[in-house]
Parts: sequence; structure tokens; C-alpha cells
Amino acid sequence: MKPYETALSRAQTLYRIPTAPTRNRVLELCVCREPLLLDYPWPGESKICCMLGAGAASGSNPALQYADFQKPLPYAAYDFDVMVLHQSLDDLIVAARQADVAFDPKQFLTSLLPHLAPGGLIAGCLSNRSSPKLAWRRLARRGEAAAAHFTLRGCRDLLLASGLSDVRVFTLLPNCAAPLKLVDIDPSVAKLVFRHELQARRPELRLPSYLIRRAAVELGLYPHLEESIFFFGYKPC
Repeated sequence: MKPYETALSRAQTLYRIPTAPTRNRVLELCVCREPLLLDYPWPGESKICCMLGAGAASGSNPALQYADFQKPLPYAAYDFDVMVLHQSLDDLIVAARQADVAFDPKQFLTSLLPHLAPGGLIAGCLSNRSSPKLAWRRLARRGEAAAAHFTLRGCRDLLLASGLSDVRVFTLLPNCAAPLKLVDIDPSVAKLVFRHELQARRPELRLPSYLIRRAAVELGLYPHLEESIFFFGYKPC
């Protein structure tokens, strides 16, 4: 991704992934954040940003709609070719906890598939549960809701169990809000990338800090320490 672009522009470009359908109709599902794609010139036939919330009511903007996350989505079968979940699973877990209702990520993802055209995809970002960066941040803020719910392997297993195929999972650097680089979780690929990243940072690190990071890279731990995960998977044709 181009570092001179704004963080918002870089986040928006994450979701321009090729799909089998040609109409490229997109649905972005949000919970408590501003829609990522609302003012973005999506290169497709249609774009809908849907805010999910308990008891949510419809608004006047046709491109911005509302739905209750505890109820089925108000869309027909095969309505979309792309579904975007930019930190939405994290936010749904927190929203369900605050509403004191159960939320099953697998059941939620499975419920999206009927609205997705064959060959379409679901893509999104979420927090990495194993990241010490998130643990320290929550500790520093004292009582912040713990949204981090997934590991790299857990994310992949969830997507496959939900019925998606050709699933890809990446470490996202530096985070979901300001992405710059995707790192494939394949160990050989990840090790090479993180070696390069570490060497680029070598002048700013003290020797003990550098050696600890180098050991984490060589042991294949570094992808699991970053705070953000990016994923996508296709609905089978």
C-alpha cells in the first residue's frame, strides 16, 4: 500500500479484491464505527453500508441502512458480491456483551452466505487475541472492553467452519486503522518479511530489544504478536 496516502484511503483499498461475479455489489456491515466505504467511489454496480445495532431503525440515506444484529438481515438471496466486515466481528462481540445477549461468530458468518452471490467474498479485519500490544493497551486504559477474540489460526478455522473456501489470513501492519502491509501467515513468507521489517528498524532499537525481536522472528512468533488480522474467503460456486 502507498504510505503517502491517508490511513482511511489505505483501509478502503484493502477491500478491492477480485471476485468471480461481475456486478461487484458491496455490503459493508458496521456496528459502532463510521462506515468505511460510505463516501468511497466503489468500482461496482451498487454499495450499501449497513449499521448493525439492537433495535436499529432505517434512515433516509439509501446508501446508509440500519438493521438489528439479533435479527436476519433485510436483504434477498444473492444480493451482494462482496461483504466487508472492517472490525465488525470485534464490535459485535462487545455490543452483544453490552446487550447481555449471546453472539456466535460462526452462526453470524453462516447467516451472511445466503445473501452472497456464488463466487462472492467476505473480507474483514479483526483483533489478534494473542497480541501483547492489545493486552498492554487494555491494561493501560483500565477496564476497556476486551474486543480481541481471535488468533490467526482461530480466524482461519472460523471462516472455514462458516462455509467459506479459498480462505486467506494475513497479519496486517501496523493495524486495521492505518494499514501499510499484509503479511501472509505462511511461516516461510512471514519470516522473510519480518526479518526485513526488523532490519529496517535496527538503528532505532537497543541491542537487547533487537535480539528479543530477532529471536521472535526466527521462532516464527512475530506474526502472532501483531495486533491486527486481515482475512477473506469466497463463497463456493
